[in-house]
Amino acid sequence: ARKHQLYLVGGSHPVREGKELYNRCHLFSPTGGVYVQDKLHLTPVERELWGFSSGKTLRVFDTVMGRTSALICYDIEFPELSRLLTMAGTTIIFVPFSTDEKQAYWRVRHSAQARAVENSIYVVLAGNAGNLPMSSYLLNYARSAILTPCDFGFPQAGVAAEADPNVETVVTADL
Repeated sequence: ARKHQLYLVGGSHPVREGKELYNRCHLFSPTGGVYVQDKLHLTPVERELWGFSSGKTLRVFDTVMGRTSALICYDIEFPELSRLLTMAGTTIIFVPFSTDEKQAYWRVRHSAQARAVENSIYVVLAGNAGNLPMSSYLLNYARSAILTPCDFGFPQAGVAAEADPNVETVVTADL
């Protein structure tokens, strides 16, 4: 982030804090800042099988480009979180996600598109594509995208950029 003067969202990763395990997203700034957002709504697998704890705080990050936030995967499916973030000035929500089936992907995708439309904000989806080298993990399905409001001055379908299905790639757009 420092070397290239970029903001980087590092997906989400298991992070242990004391006795608790969190699913945590990191945002790295060009000035060396590190911001974190824990996943608030856990799936039964995350809670019961993997032993994750729910995050407790919803965060907004001030950047030179405006206020941003992150909601991890399932969290984007809860409209009140995006609404609270938008009321706090967020204009872009980053959504790192991991889905194993198309149905799960479409739940995240349709929810993210709805949040962009409802709140007149950008929502950036970035997901795992392919198989992780773990014996207990299924294939991942993803189609990363940059979603926009559906209004004048924005793309008609509310999609600024979109990856091909299940391809490891980079998606970019000027916002």
